[in-house]
Amino acid sequence: MKTEREAFEQDLVTHMAALLDFARPYVGLLGAADKDAFLNAALAAAWNTREQFNPQKASMLQWWKQCLDRAAFTRREWRLVRQDRTDIVKAKDLGRTL
Repeated sequence: MKTEREAFEQDLVTHMAALLDFARPYVGLLGAADKDAFLNAALAAAWNTREQFNPQKASMLQWWKQCLDRAAFTRREWRLVRQDRTDIVKAKDLGRTL
């Protein structure tokens, strides 16, 4: 029998492509270590708010955006790595600038 966490993770895997695509504005320019830290924070937020999860796409993406916003605020600033420069963006602006 699956644990609650295993069942929840399986539900997320079913929608992983849509969730990762939606996260692109947040993680697209993060370095590998920052991207991993950000997505781990977003998944922790997802687990902590799992009772709000609804697999219908519009509702699910709204919930996921809240998880991404919570993950953004795990740091004051994030470093965006561009081809020719590195920019620092405040947590409140992550996901709004690419």
